[in-house]
Amino acid sequence: QDRDVHAHFRFLWDTYKVVLDVTKSDARLEDVYHETARRAFEFCRVNKRPQEFKRLCEILRRNYQDLFRRTGPLQHQVNPSSPETVAKALETHCRQLQIATELNLWKEAYFTATEVYELISKGKSKASLRSMYYDTLGQIFWKS
Repeated sequence: QDRDVHAHFRFLWDTYKVVLDVTKSDARLEDVYHETARRAFEFCRVNKRPQEFKRLCEILRRNYQDLFRRTGPLQHQVNPSSPETVAKALETHCRQLQIATELNLWKEAYFTATEVYELISKGKSKASLRSMYYDTLGQIFWKS
């Protein structure tokens, strides 16, 4: 039975990775990308999977950096400088920050907090997200 559970976890994890890979640069699927990332965060949190969470953070970090390196036709590509994209990325990163602290992954939380700061400085953000960011930043400093 443990083998079946492991196989199901593996299948679900691989599905999250494939969906993120397919939707990472298409502006029409940007909402799907962020929702998938949040569901993958919840999967890691609920099932206490810190290693998968770290890998997920690396995948998201690389995908976001790749948006700035895009060349070629921009018809349906995600524009990383648009306010909508920044807002969606900020919400996703804030959830990532919360999960990182819940899993006691303080190094990952620090990296994510740095990314959240960069996103906040790019434009307007909701007061609730800024409040959560500073609260979580306090937790990170307290643990360090």
